[in-house]
Amino acid sequence: MTSIDNLTGRPRPLETSISERSRAGSAAGNSKPTGEAAADSITLTETGSQITAASREMAATPAFDSAKVERIKALIAEGRYAIDPQRIANRFIELESSLGKA
Repeated sequence: MTSIDNLTGRPRPLETSISERSRAGSAAGNSKPTGEAAADSITLTETGSQITAASREMAATPAFDSAKVERIKALIAEGRYAIDPQRIANRFIELESSLGKA
């Protein structure tokens, strides 16, 4: 992305790359000596840690239970799959209640 430089009227980049910032920091004397390694660190909050753990768990879990899908398919094919409208209604009520609290 570019913008117009107010002084020269020429386009200039709005964002600088990491290497450009490194060079700028070196020129300004803001960099560490050559022999010293830069140590970056990240500190996660409790919520961030929980999100990371949940993401890893979801990645390790299959998207669906294929054995359960096959059982339901067989029941439907045999005409033995029973639908409980009251149970479905109760689950919708639970869902709506939980969404209202969020």
